[in-house]
Amino acid sequence: LGIGLAFVVLPDAVGHTLRGIEETAAWWQATPGMASTSLGGRLELWALCLELWQQSPVFGIGTGHYLTELTALTDARQDPLLAVNPNLAAHAHSAYLQSLVAQGLLGFLPLLGVLLLPAIRGWQLAIRAKSRPELACGLCCLGVAGCFLIFGLGEAWNAKNSFTSLFLLAQTPLMAWSSRTLSDPEFLKGQGAPVAETP
Repeated sequence: LGIGLAFVVLPDAVGHTLRGIEETAAWWQATPGMASTSLGGRLELWALCLELWQQSPVFGIGTGHYLTELTALTDARQDPLLAVNPNLAAHAHSAYLQSLVAQGLLGFLPLLGVLLLPAIRGWQLAIRAKSRPELACGLCCLGVAGCFLIFGLGEAWNAKNSFTSLFLLAQTPLMAWSSRTLSDPEFLKGQGAPVAETP
């Protein structure tokens, strides 16, 4: 629904979407000059990030070494990516790849848990809701989590700290309500779940 409304409220959304598809197709076909475009440059960068991650897949290369290692890799290959698209130098433009490269799997899995847990709790409450407020809370919890799961595809969290704060502030009351409701004996009884009786 939100994506559909975006095309109505933001007329340029269609143009941006079509341009993104064109850039992706051009990158896939190795069309020259794609490194200077927004999405084409990101795809080029992500391929390099996967190579950096493979250098230390479990522990990562370290939070402060990303730009140094990326620059060394592009210099060694004489890859002009950072020269033609300097906006890509600061971070990986992906919360997931930034975490994989810098902290490895040990840092990536907790991040994934922080993002997925609210989505799971929101989904559980939405499908088990017995009232409109419960349904609304579940959908809100799921919606905020979904937005940030998608947001993480194209941006790193350290580049948008205000978004990270917004995510945490929005999810705290929603998670509290969802978790309380899902663990409420009366709620569970209504779902046919066995409830342990207190002696």
